[in-house]
Amino acid sequence: MPNSVKFTKVTATIPERLSKSYHLNADGSLRKEGGGQLIKGAIEVLEVSSLAHFGSVLQSLTPQHALIYGLPKKDVGLLHSKSYHNKLASPTNATTRTKDEFTWPSEGGVMMLDYDPRSDEVPMSRTALVEALRGAVSGLQNASMLWWPSASSCIWAEGSELKGTDGQRL
Repeated sequence: MPNSVKFTKVTATIPERLSKSYHLNADGSLRKEGGGQLIKGAIEVLEVSSLAHFGSVLQSLTPQHALIYGLPKKDVGLLHSKSYHNKLASPTNATTRTKDEFTWPSEGGVMMLDYDPRSDEVPMSRTALVEALRGAVSGLQNASMLWWPSASSCIWAEGSELKGTDGQRL
């Protein structure tokens, strides 16, 4: 990892929840609710100096947050969906989450890889996933990695695991 890396944190205001969520039905079964699509939110550029520091950022996130691994080209505090932004009369202090408005940091950054097995597959273990990735991409042999379960994994209620490790991120 370079000395430090920067990325963008979004705090959604419309809607207030971006990530999917799970709830218990009256019969004890698990019910999934999809996440919201961002219309409006605040953005903040964060900088971390280690994978441990990045992990602490991940632990601080709530369903109201999302990360963008690029950086806004303009120094603004608001992010709008493109359709919402285009409807406004004078959207001066906002940007959109588009390739025209964000850039990849030239000094290094974060790359998030998402693994979601098919519903008829047994999910790979964390170790097998990392080994498969390192085997497929030689440039990642010595890359620092942080493993993180997706929102659809590791779901517990009242001391019981309702859903094990399924989707994973590196």
